[in-house]
Amino acid sequence: TLYGIATVKIQGMVGIRGAHWLNMKIDAINSGIKLTRMDLLFGGINTFVTACDQIVILWLGAGLVIDNQMTIGMFVAFSSFRGQFSERVASLTSFLLQLRIMSLHNERIADIALHEKEEKKPEIEIVAHMGPISLETNGLSYRYDSQSAPIFSALSLSVAPGESV
Repeated sequence: TLYGIATVKIQGMVGIRGAHWLNMKIDAINSGIKLTRMDLLFGGINTFVTACDQIVILWLGAGLVIDNQMTIGMFVAFSSFRGQFSERVASLTSFLLQLRIMSLHNERIADIALHEKEEKKPEIEIVAHMGPISLETNGLSYRYDSQSAPIFSALSLSVAPGESV
């Protein structure tokens, strides 16, 4: 966050955080590539199934026309209706898949939009030449959420000037 920038700069971790961000960006791009591959795979499967469907209908229809069980006009009309039906089913399937993907995006956006607003933190002044600083804490505990067990509890820590952890 913007409030964490000062800490990152003071600790000289700008390069590390930049590399971490770049890795996350690469992961996002790779996910997009995987999604594109899946779209191509599903499109190819759909095209293959449609082509097989048309071949089977043409084969059976031609056989029925040759055997005088169906007229050419009836076959053309049937083929036309079958084509419309197949296109609409494919469109419906594609639309339902897009709705599912959109609902995932909406869940992600809702997590951000419906999150409680953070209180504005006071401005932090960074002093380049600060005197010796010590840190002391008593009874510190931490857990990931209210349902999980504490990671640590009743931790007391004292760091004198010049020491590091």
